[in-house]
Amino acid sequence: MRDQVLDLASREGTITRNVARLVKRPRQRRTDPQRWTAAEAAQFRAHALTDRFAAAWLLSLAGLRRSEVLGLRWEDVDLDAGVVRIERGRVAVTPTTDAVDEPKSEQSRRAVPVGLLPGVVDALRAFRTVQARDRLAAGSAYRDSGYVVVDEVGAPPRPEWYSDRFRRLCRDAGVPVIRLHATRHTAADVLLRAGMPAVDVAAWLGHTPDVLHERYGRATAGGVAAVGQALAAAYGGNVVGL
Repeated sequence: MRDQVLDLASREGTITRNVARLVKRPRQRRTDPQRWTAAEAAQFRAHALTDRFAAAWLLSLAGLRRSEVLGLRWEDVDLDAGVVRIERGRVAVTPTTDAVDEPKSEQSRRAVPVGLLPGVVDALRAFRTVQARDRLAAGSAYRDSGYVVVDEVGAPPRPEWYSDRFRRLCRDAGVPVIRLHATRHTAADVLLRAGMPAVDVAAWLGHTPDVLHERYGRATAGGVAAVGQALAAAYGGNVVGL
């Protein structure tokens, strides 16, 4: 209203110009948290273990990008070794279509030893069993896409649906609702506070080469394994039946 009054005065010649237009409005301070504490992450984890997509949420808590979790195929998962290989990403292109592409960077193409984290391999095994039951129940309607994260008829969910479900789980778990990508920030923050070398945290998260090499240097021997052990210590807990 004040701007409108000054604009009118300027047009009528009462003042030369509306100086209020020259003043930058202060940026609204974001009130949403940017990341969780380790305790909040553990609280979310405990609730998420009861969800159909428990394995996916554990991978997100481990710091994998949404595109990496949704692009993961069973052929990229070695349950015996406890390793997932990041070979591709699945992203939204339009409101109705998505695409599968190469990893975000060469450093993003990596093997993550998720077996170091409590419950991840168990959750993946359980989810594969659930999908076998789904396949039998759906019969010819089942879509064998090969992706790890699929619904009851084998179809991979839309990326935005995955984020929406994450927000609902946050509310149900009683933790602050953060952006899904902020689980990566949470993992990084927890690890850095635990004293892990930044270079090893970057290697675990699959940062771009310029971040990894120019800012941090090179990953130390055994560093990625130590990162997994530190995350396990921070989040803890055991998987429950799905």
